[in-house]
Amino acid sequence: MTQQLQYCFNNQEWVIAITSAIVGAVVALVSTIVWDNHKNKSVYKSLLKLLLFELTENQKRIASVIEKLPQDIRDSIANGNINIDKGVFISAAQVSKLGWTFPKSYAVDAWKTFISSGFAVKLTPELFHKIYKIYDSIDSINFLSNLSVNIFQILAQQNKLDEETNKNFDQFCKFGTQAVEVMLSQGISEVVDDLERIVK
Repeated sequence: MTQQLQYCFNNQEWVIAITSAIVGAVVALVSTIVWDNHKNKSVYKSLLKLLLFELTENQKRIASVIEKLPQDIRDSIANGNINIDKGVFISAAQVSKLGWTFPKSYAVDAWKTFISSGFAVKLTPELFHKIYKIYDSIDSINFLSNLSVNIFQILAQQNKLDEETNKNFDQFCKFGTQAVEVMLSQGISEVVDDLERIVK
């Protein structure tokens, strides 16, 4: 033991250098881990804010669609005649009063970016499922909107379809995408509220 102490005393410069190197390496490693965690949290929060902004803008568009619907259809919505779990219960007479609609696509870029970032695993399973369901409905709206244009082109010219099919196509162009937008309105509001609590 005495010899070891004597060796350390005689070679204290080397001992100090080695100890400093070890301490420096540990500090650098810990600092890197802390910085990476901080950076990841910052990126995660930024992506959530971007997602919240996108959903809020989509929510505003959906609200404007509902506001433009006739009062009797809005009353039917308020009475629960359109529900994402139950379906759509609007009469053909009500739908026939509407004009054809071809809404532009809803934004989905923030959601795609969030998914590709790998940060989706940080969400609770319940919240992830809610957001996934919202964007699945938005994808459906975007698809139906494009389909409406194709159906409109069929209806705008003479066709050999039977009268009932033409009537169904007509109703689809008038209320097909709007039905999904109405069903989406409640769910998107819940998700926006959940995300606002997280990003505060």
